[in-house]
Amino acid sequence: MQPHIKKILALVLLTVTILAMPGASRAAETPMLPRGGFAARPISVMIDNHSDARPQSGFDQAALVFEALAEGGITRYMFVYNGDQALPAVIGPVRSTRRYYAEWAAGLSAVHVHAGGSPEGLAIAQTNPKIINVDGLQRGTWSTFYRSTTNVIPHNLYTSGAQIVAYAASKQPQPIAERQADGTYKPILDGGDYMGYLYRAPTGLEGRGAGQQIRYSFLSRRTSADWAYDAGQNTYVRSVNGVIARDGTSKNAITATNLVVMEAASALIAGDEKGRIELGSIGTGRAKIFQEGHEYDVTWSKDYTEGRLRFFYLDGVTEVPFVMGNAWIAVVPWIENVNVR
Repeated sequence: MQPHIKKILALVLLTVTILAMPGASRAAETPMLPRGGFAARPISVMIDNHSDARPQSGFDQAALVFEALAEGGITRYMFVYNGDQALPAVIGPVRSTRRYYAEWAAGLSAVHVHAGGSPEGLAIAQTNPKIINVDGLQRGTWSTFYRSTTNVIPHNLYTSGAQIVAYAASKQPQPIAERQADGTYKPILDGGDYMGYLYRAPTGLEGRGAGQQIRYSFLSRRTSADWAYDAGQNTYVRSVNGVIARDGTSKNAITATNLVVMEAASALIAGDEKGRIELGSIGTGRAKIFQEGHEYDVTWSKDYTEGRLRFFYLDGVTEVPFVMGNAWIAVVPWIENVNVR
């Protein structure tokens, strides 16, 4: 095993120990989904990325953000929140789901929030036993959403963490785990002991890279995004078309502690009048992870609809830990679409 991987694994063991200790409240406030370290189901929310939907709200407290194509060359986001942590007061605009987004949500046993979806996506959201379905276009959920007067329909549907939690509670979902008096978690839901991700403590300033710039695109320059590494804050700052991207409510710059770019084949669905795409979210493929100013070639793996999305070093067995903090997962058609300088 390579020396740098041994060092990272040692940090992982230390961090897992800290997270398991009672009173580790500061770590718990960091947006993340520590494996074996949360009780409530994660909340996944589909977010519109049409130009009329920007700037979107709810980035700040998301533990994970998925970014992938939806149709017409336009991407869509899925914000994933740790249900045990503070949730945003404004989330949106909410938009429809797709098969691959619903599969990522099923792998997290999530409360999946959306407004309609493709036939394949709705089939999973409505019937998969791992998902608590919250569809803003279905009767009984309308009190969970509201229309903003600042955007035009259909780019103005919003919700909040409190509204989602209230609706989910009415469904009495089985929790992931039960928190014990010693600060550890007893699994309740099947797989609750290995739900979520491994995390490691950040390195000191001397172990970080400097000046790393990442750009990736989906189909064209129009769908590209840039990230600039800030060694002092140990985060990547997002910009689009040369302008720093910001949350619509907090006005904070959008940042990621862990930036993942994974390759998944995509193609137009034959005969789909809305130009939707199919995306290969099951299986394995190439990926890159950017952490602390360093780049790692890795692989991703998801075995089946309810399977967890995992990332591994090139030995195929050693799982990549995230640095403590949030993660942004961009799913591109070709890994060659990533440019690092």
